[in-house]
Amino acid sequence: MNLPGPGKAFFLAILLLSLATAASAESFLEIEDAWVRQPPPGASVAGAYLTIINPTNDDYYITGVHSDRFGAIELHETVEDNGMGRMIHHNYYRIPANSKFEAKPGSYHLMLFRWEAPLKEGEKIEFNLQQGNGDSVPFTAIVKRP
Repeated sequence: MNLPGPGKAFFLAILLLSLATAASAESFLEIEDAWVRQPPPGASVAGAYLTIINPTNDDYYITGVHSDRFGAIELHETVEDNGMGRMIHHNYYRIPANSKFEAKPGSYHLMLFRWEAPLKEGEKIEFNLQQGNGDSVPFTAIVKRP
């Protein structure tokens, strides 16, 4: 490519900016054991569970979750309060550096709302975890009976 001095500098700047943007979109979080609890007929909510592994030296923040299969997904935690379980809505989950974050029954979980077709055992559902920095982490969860 034979560009004049200023044109070459501009081209190189755009190329470097594109490479930096592509590198920043990469997430280092890993997802394991993702599953959705098959709700009973007529239920209006379901839970999803997964393990998020952060092998980096930086904390990550999950600020939301999206799936075309659901009208809404919220970050929740079940806690015991005077012998009774109650749910707390979270705006984000912090995934500490060099750690595992487990969303499991009776603890942290994804609360799933507004699906049109029944959730069938064995069905695979695509999700995206939204991070505080704007990146997302795709993963697939399988529907299982409780």
